[in-house]
Amino acid sequence: AVVSTQSTGGDSTNNGASLMKESDRKMQRKASSGSDESTVHMRIGPEYQATIPSLQTEKKQMTRGPPLVIWKPFKLAEDKLVKFIDFSRNKYGYREEQSLGLLWCHKYNVDEANKDLVNFVPYPDDWTPLEKSTFEVGFQEHGKDFHKIKMMLPDKSVNNIVKYY
Repeated sequence: AVVSTQSTGGDSTNNGASLMKESDRKMQRKASSGSDESTVHMRIGPEYQATIPSLQTEKKQMTRGPPLVIWKPFKLAEDKLVKFIDFSRNKYGYREEQSLGLLWCHKYNVDEANKDLVNFVPYPDDWTPLEKSTFEVGFQEHGKDFHKIKMMLPDKSVNNIVKYY
């Protein structure tokens, strides 16, 4: 049903409430004129109106659980920690934060983390220092036009260049 907001005559100073009342009456007449049982009837009146809650101006404090502590350095002797990081870097190519993350997963148990090093070997960095510097030059010259950078690095795929970026 279309609600008309135009006055049906009379004083042109009608306020919005009287206009709405007139349109409500029109809709009631239109709805009640149909004899079909499947006709939808407009429910008009205060008993059909939504109750709008008052505006809440106070900001509610979000409750969060305790923060997740990832690293507790006091749980492990420094010499064992340095040995583990060096071993994981030299043998498997881990970065320091990867080694520390693996230790955290194993609740700082170095022996368990050592056994698991082989299961999470990082993707090897197959870019030579020359290729890296060539990429830098290409990026400065061509920006993110990786197809033009690929022309400078014929042994690399565009996908590989984008991953390196």
